[in-house]
Amino acid sequence: MLGGTGVVLIGDTTSDVGAARAAGVRCVGVATGAARAHELERAGADLVVPTMEELRVRDLAELVHADEGAYPDGACDPGNGPAPAPYVRPPARPRAAPSNLRG
Repeated sequence: MLGGTGVVLIGDTTSDVGAARAAGVRCVGVATGAARAHELERAGADLVVPTMEELRVRDLAELVHADEGAYPDGACDPGNGPAPAPYVRPPARPRAAPSNLRG
């Protein structure tokens, strides 16, 4: 049994939910597989989402820290802290000249 905090299993079958329960970890059921949402809920999923695209980081953070009752010092709360840095494309690397053109 894994147990403890910091582990969330994400699956799309009732067997996945059962494995999470057996391991003592939280579980997110995604209703895009063989199981429907109500079957995942009945199996014991902590959260059920229709698709992976609808699973939010905040949902995962809340599950990870559910047993603690709150975010420790707000450190893992996605609503705290600075905004992420914008993506900047790295400069292109110069290409080597073909060997037949080298002097």
